[in-house]
Amino acid sequence: MFNFGNIIAEYSRYTGTGIFMVLFFVCLVVIAISDKNYSNRTVLLFGSLFTLILIFFPGMYYLYTRFVDVNTYWRMWWLVPMGIGLAYVGTNLIKDHRITGFLLAFFIFILGGRLVYTSNPFFGKAANPYKIDGTVMSLCDYLDEVEEDDIVVAVAPELLTIVRQYDPYLYMPYGREQLDINWGNNWGYSNKFYEVMCDDNVDFSKLREQCGAFDTKYLIINNLKTYINSPEEYGFKYHVTMGNYDIYSYEGY
Repeated sequence: MFNFGNIIAEYSRYTGTGIFMVLFFVCLVVIAISDKNYSNRTVLLFGSLFTLILIFFPGMYYLYTRFVDVNTYWRMWWLVPMGIGLAYVGTNLIKDHRITGFLLAFFIFILGGRLVYTSNPFFGKAANPYKIDGTVMSLCDYLDEVEEDDIVVAVAPELLTIVRQYDPYLYMPYGREQLDINWGNNWGYSNKFYEVMCDDNVDFSKLREQCGAFDTKYLIINNLKTYINSPEEYGFKYHVTMGNYDIYSYEGY
């Protein structure tokens, strides 16, 4: 129940390269030794130490993961005033050597980070002012052209967080909550349509059932998957292919 190793693992998810936390702990030592302002010591030193002790206390981890969430405990470190502490101690240390101190702090912070485009596979350089994948924009624009009214469209799971950022008039039978692995555990809810769309093999007989159950007219399907039966056989009409996605409409109403 009280697994301290889990807390360390969550800590690792938050610290990145680790240099900022090391600097923050150094700042706490500096404040403890040299800062005589009681208010600063209370907020930055005692407050940080109390919060850190609370976070590393196994009982707190158990209560959080039991009643809040099992995958977001690393956010507890947001309660620690690391940015304020670094800024406060840093400005005090470099106030007499502003240019040199600033350049030193700048390079320490640069070396302490990682280039976001190479260290995280979920980030990429923006290709347009919307900062949204161009294929997704084309898919949405096409559906807006063929339908004047608001429509319900079931999209491939990897597009869930993108489509409605660009087009709020495309409604879906399931939302981004399906990507939260705690959704079903905490609320006992699962969406059958979403589960069918997640299958590696596309079964249009199952999709027909779900389109009827959720009043869904359009599908955006990843065409890299295997189609195990004919969409036309089950009342679907092919429209267009854009990138790795096919658009079908259900004509069985």
